[in-house]
Amino acid sequence: MIRLGHFVTHPIQYFAPLYRALSARADVRLTVLFGSRFGLEPSFDEGFGRTIRYDVPLLEGYRHRFLTNRGSGEPTRGWGNFNCPDLDAVCREEQFDAVWVHGWAHRAQWQAVASCKKRGVPYLVRGETTLMLKPRYSLRWFAARLRLGHMLRGAGACLYIGRGNRDFYASMGVAEDRLYPAHYSIDATYFREAAGGAEERRQLREQHGADDNTCVVVASAKAIARKRLEDAARAVGRLGQDVRLWVLGDGPLRPRLEELSRREAPGRVVWHGFVNQSDIPRFLAAADVFVMPSQDEPWGLSVNEAMAVGLPVVCSDGVGCAADLVRPGVTGYTYPVGDVAALARCLDALRSDRDRRRRMGDAAQALVFSEYDVGATARQIAAAVSAVR
Repeated sequence: MIRLGHFVTHPIQYFAPLYRALSARADVRLTVLFGSRFGLEPSFDEGFGRTIRYDVPLLEGYRHRFLTNRGSGEPTRGWGNFNCPDLDAVCREEQFDAVWVHGWAHRAQWQAVASCKKRGVPYLVRGETTLMLKPRYSLRWFAARLRLGHMLRGAGACLYIGRGNRDFYASMGVAEDRLYPAHYSIDATYFREAAGGAEERRQLREQHGADDNTCVVVASAKAIARKRLEDAARAVGRLGQDVRLWVLGDGPLRPRLEELSRREAPGRVVWHGFVNQSDIPRFLAAADVFVMPSQDEPWGLSVNEAMAVGLPVVCSDGVGCAADLVRPGVTGYTYPVGDVAALARCLDALRSDRDRRRRMGDAAQALVFSEYDVGATARQIAAAVSAVR
């Protein structure tokens, strides 16, 4: 059995299912090292513009430890927010065979890498940066290569969440044989089972003014500028009265976006506000099409969630997962970011053909279950660890 240590800044709702899937394997003994307890208690989320507390278990089903942190422990920009001086001592005590580090924005992640180098233990790195965020030969790209290149090239493996992330690692000079997949994934079975049945779907739609002939487009996002929710509202406004937009999310731009929605699609945009994790599957399953119009999205796990309950998806080409999950005409459509007319055409193609929506939704669900479920990612990580050990 391989003793795998994993450093991550704080408990993250999207990662806990993956930790449970890895811990269920007989060939890996996972210990997650957290830099802070952020997220376990109600905390202010700047993107949502409100205090939230996730209602899904964040610590159950896997072994974990909390480290001493001299920083604030808040997952915001700030090199010193995570500074864990006991990281090396804990790694030595645990006698890890390999250490998997998530990200590189804080001191503690580099402390984990330094501990591995000091003891001759291989380390694996997983991040989500893409060349969309740092275009090749831009100033940001050169800065990343100067700062990160040596650390990434020295890793036993760079775990890529998707194609865009893989291309970024390669541009940093990481050798081909050091690149291993570790897809961003969700517990697809949970989402399918928590989606509810036909009667619950009917009731939820009826409650919000949608009958069986209404095409409900749903977006799940924070009301911040880069999510471009205004594009979704404008696109729906160009379509018929039988199209509605549901927005699952909150944030500082919500009042302005609500006003825009009343102007562009009067009476056809419903703002549900922040919807907690346990309720998201029901809301997604009650819709017909999922949309993500973001300007720059490193991945977009909400797309995985929507596909898991059987929705076709429409994503801008600024969404990182589009290259991996959106297969045009099969699982959904992509369009140029900011092109409202193109977005409206994609939505109209799905609005007008219920059978097409069903076929594409089935294909989307099958893709997530086969390649982007936490079980698949756990196998990928275990294979990478075994290869570098």
